[in-house]
Amino acid sequence: EAQKIQEGGLEYVFSEAWLGIFWPADEYVFIKISMEDKLQRFYEEAESLLGELTGGNIPRHLLHEAVSYNWKLLRQPFLNDDLAVELDYDFPAFHAGIAWAEPLIEKPTTLNILRSKDAWNSWEDWMRHVVWYGNKKGAYLYDCASQHEAIAGHH
Repeated sequence: EAQKIQEGGLEYVFSEAWLGIFWPADEYVFIKISMEDKLQRFYEEAESLLGELTGGNIPRHLLHEAVSYNWKLLRQPFLNDDLAVELDYDFPAFHAGIAWAEPLIEKPTTLNILRSKDAWNSWEDWMRHVVWYGNKKGAYLYDCASQHEAIAGHH
C-alpha cells in the first residue's frame, strides 16, 4: 500500500467486506494482519528489526520483553479475559516518566491487562470500535493496572 501511495495512488483502501468503507492504508493492513492471524509474525519481525537497528545495544531479553508486552496490550477481538503479565522491567513507570527522563529500571512488576473491560466478539464490532473510532483517539491498547500483593496481616 505504501508503494501505491508513493506512486500517486489513493491513501485509502475500500473494503466491501470490512464495513463497506474506505480505510486508511495503515488501518487496512492492521485489520488484514489481525484477521489473517499474522500478528505473531509481525511482532517477531519487528523485534528482529529493532535488534538490528539498535546494533545489539539493547539486551536481547529487554527487547523481547518490551515487544511481547506491547503485543499483549494490543486490542483484539475475542479476548474477553483479563491477563496477568509478569515483567522484569517496569515499563508503565518508564512510559509515565519519559517526560521527566526517568531511566528504565529492572524491577519485577506484575500487571493486569484489562481485556474484559473492552471486549468485542465479532470482527465487525472490533473494526468499528477499535480501528475506526479508536484510531482517532489512539485507542489501540488495553488499559492495565499494577497488581499489588497484600502483605500478610494487612487488609
